[in-house]
Amino acid sequence: MSENYLTLKQLIEVVDIPENSCKRYLQEHEDFLNYKKVHNRYMIHVSAVETLKIIRKLYGEGLKKEAVDEHLRGAGVPVTITMDSEDSTALVSVNEELQELKKMMQLQMEFNQRLVQQMESDKQEMQEKFNKEIEGLKTLLNRHESEKVEQLRLSMSKSVEEITEASKKAVEDMEAKFEAKIEEEKNRGFFSRLFGK
Repeated sequence: MSENYLTLKQLIEVVDIPENSCKRYLQEHEDFLNYKKVHNRYMIHVSAVETLKIIRKLYGEGLKKEAVDEHLRGAGVPVTITMDSEDSTALVSVNEELQELKKMMQLQMEFNQRLVQQMESDKQEMQEKFNKEIEGLKTLLNRHESEKVEQLRLSMSKSVEEITEASKKAVEDMEAKFEAKIEEEKNRGFFSRLFGK
């Protein structure tokens, strides 16, 4: 057997706990004890020795199974899960797995933070570009509006000139007609004007 594991007999000699009590502790607190059964024989990992001593002490103080489990959890004793594999029973430390998960979550959080920062940076950059484009469009629009206003002013100026010219011509035509009428009236005799002929 591996030098990291003790048989039940070796364990009893090390911890000075009766065999039946050791078996009971292994069965009732298996989540906290790293061991495996090989052909109905217990093989206890050396890391379980101190935990067994703590369990024995707690029972000696009058604690029940649930209180002992609670104390072990609170003391940070590693939790182990027994998993069946093809060759033998392997023990996996839940704390190691949790540490790995914690590292992965930390990496994920760091990645997410970098991603959020990059998104904020990209958003700010896009906002600045958008603002520049808006300013450019405003300038272009103002220039275009100025040109339109100038064209409208010129057009109105031409229209006013044309209207003024047309009005002058109309007035001149009316004056000419009026003068012609006056001249005609002058040429007609007094009586013809009187009798309307």
